[in-house]
Amino acid sequence: RTLVLNADYSPLSACHPVRGALLLRENKAHEVESTDILLFSEKLSLRAPAVIVLTQYQSIGKPRRTGNSTRPRILQRDAYVCQYCGGVARTVDHVVPKSDGGRDTWTNMVACCAKCNARKGALSLKQSGMRLLREPLEP
Repeated sequence: RTLVLNADYSPLSACHPVRGALLLRENKAHEVESTDILLFSEKLSLRAPAVIVLTQYQSIGKPRRTGNSTRPRILQRDAYVCQYCGGVARTVDHVVPKSDGGRDTWTNMVACCAKCNARKGALSLKQSGMRLLREPLEP
């Protein structure tokens, strides 16, 4: 693994040595230390970098939440229990449908089974006649 340091020399991540070499070739980083391992391509060979420093600072802000990144957490939060019928949940439903302006938030997403998800569809809770077993909360 190649240690990747930010432009201020703070540790950022570790990557595969080939990725580190690509960052060096694209002038997106400079090498601090190399290893004895050689990397070969058709036109060149070079030593695998052990430590590289990025040429531009990468700010690490608050990670953005997206539907895909929260889905496993929603299922885990609800213990894989359908919040409509109590069955085994394998998917996630939006309490307020996305078509009605519902967002990918902890309080608008619940674990549910495929049958309840199909039954509710893009309807609101009131329109579908369904009720939640418990109110969704942010952990």
